[in-house]
Amino acid sequence: KGINYTNDEKYISQCGLLFSNIASCYNNVGNIDTAFYFINKALYYGHLNQNFIVLTNGLNIRSDMYLNKGNIVAAENDLKAALEIRKKVFFKEV
Repeated sequence: KGINYTNDEKYISQCGLLFSNIASCYNNVGNIDTAFYFINKALYYGHLNQNFIVLTNGLNIRSDMYLNKGNIVAAENDLKAALEIRKKVFFKEV
C-alpha cells in the first residue's frame, strides 16, 4: 500500500524485493498477469541497481510462475540464469 504514495523513481527503484514479494503473493493466489507485472518490475530494478539478490530471487519466482503457466522451457531458463548469477557473484573463488 505504501508504494502507492510516491512516484519518485529514486524510492521506487529500491523496492525490488517488495515487488518480487508482491509478485509471489499474486502468483500464489493464481493472479498470474498481476504477478508477471510485479516480477518484471522487480527484475528491471534488480538489473538497474545490479542487486543480485533481487535478480536471483526474482528469477526463481518467475520460474515458478512460468511453471504454473506450463512453460517449462522459460522456467528452466530462469533457473539457469539465477544459478549462473549466484555462481559468478556469490561463489567466487578466493
